[in-house]
Amino acid sequence: MDVSIRVAQAAELEAIIGLQTLALVRVSAGCRKYNARQVDSLVRGQAVARRDCWSSETILVAEADGQGVVGFICLSNFDAMIQGIFVHPDFMGLGIGGRLLMAIEQLGLQRHFREMVVMSLIEATGFYERHGYVRQGSTGFYTAEDVWIPCQMLRKELDRVVKVEMTDPSYGVVVRFVVTILLVALVIVVLKIFFK
Repeated sequence: MDVSIRVAQAAELEAIIGLQTLALVRVSAGCRKYNARQVDSLVRGQAVARRDCWSSETILVAEADGQGVVGFICLSNFDAMIQGIFVHPDFMGLGIGGRLLMAIEQLGLQRHFREMVVMSLIEATGFYERHGYVRQGSTGFYTAEDVWIPCQMLRKELDRVVKVEMTDPSYGVVVRFVVTILLVALVIVVLKIFFK
């Protein structure tokens, strides 16, 4: 399946909220980490959060050929906090969540973040851990209806991603090539100055 990742458009907000609702209801029911009251309150609260935070977060969507938007991830525009990742239940297990996470980490690197953090729903903790995030401790939040939603805080150092890329054998070849070109250019400039 061909999946592309791009920045969400304002016209897609209601579809994003619908996907989020479906993911929260179906996944939570299957995992039984939260009771019905928590899930209902979470669904309502997260829908409000998506609408209220639209201008203060960047949302990347995963779009599958002929299927429309099948997943999305949100990143705060003010810090390195992932605000949520949701994949349509029918498309889970196909690597879409991992691709969205990698795309948002690349965005974090472009914003010069050294780490990413996420307050994860309990059933998503394993997903983040499989992608290099480390648990920092238990946390949670109260919804507008005063319902406690237990979560896990996780963190990943992004400079490790860069270090892995720099240990690639081809990285040394590229660096040597660039340094050689710069040295040759410097020698040419010095010779032109000296023989004027």
